[in-house]
Amino acid sequence: MVQRMKWVLLLLALGASSGSQASNYLIEILVFARDDPGASEYLPPDPGLPDYSGTATPGEVGQMLDPAQGQLGPERHTLTRSGAGQPLFHGLWRQPVGSRNNPHKVRITSSEQRDGLPQVEGVVAIGRGRFLHLHLDLLTRPLQGSSGQPTYRLIAQRRMGSNELHYIDHPKVGVLVRIRP
Repeated sequence: MVQRMKWVLLLLALGASSGSQASNYLIEILVFARDDPGASEYLPPDPGLPDYSGTATPGEVGQMLDPAQGQLGPERHTLTRSGAGQPLFHGLWRQPVGSRNNPHKVRITSSEQRDGLPQVEGVVAIGRGRFLHLHLDLLTRPLQGSSGQPTYRLIAQRRMGSNELHYIDHPKVGVLVRIRP
C-alpha cells in the first residue's frame, strides 16, 4: 500500500511539473503597415487608447528574445522586398499564459518613434482554454508620410492552435502572430 502511494505521488508530481512547463509559450508578432487603396472603411480620426490596466512588459512577465531567433523572419523579408508592407514591430518573447477568462496582458512598445510616440504600442493578451485565445489592441503610427498621418487602431480576437500562423487584417495594418509551446 505504501509503495502504491509513492507511485501515485510520483505520477502526480510529474504531471504537475509538466503542466507548469506547458503553460509557458513563445509569442512572436510581426506588425506591418499596409496600404489598401480599395479600402472604404471608416477610420476615426481619434481611435482612443488601449486599456493598459494590469499589463506588464514582456520582460516583466517572461523573457524577451531576439526576433531573429523566431520564425517570422522570412515573412518580414518578403514584406519588405515586395513592398506589400512596411514592418513596424517584430517582437519575440516567452511568457506564461493565463486562463481564457484571466489572460496575461502584455504591453508592447516599438523602439521606433513618430512625433515622440512609439510607432506601435498596445496590449497583447493570451489565455488558454481548449484553444489559445489571443486579444490584440494595438495603435500604429507608420513612419512614412507627414507628421499629420493618422494613428490607426486594431482590435482583434482570435482562437488559435499552437504553432498556427495567423494573419489579422485591417485596412492599414497587418499582423502576423504565431504562438508556440
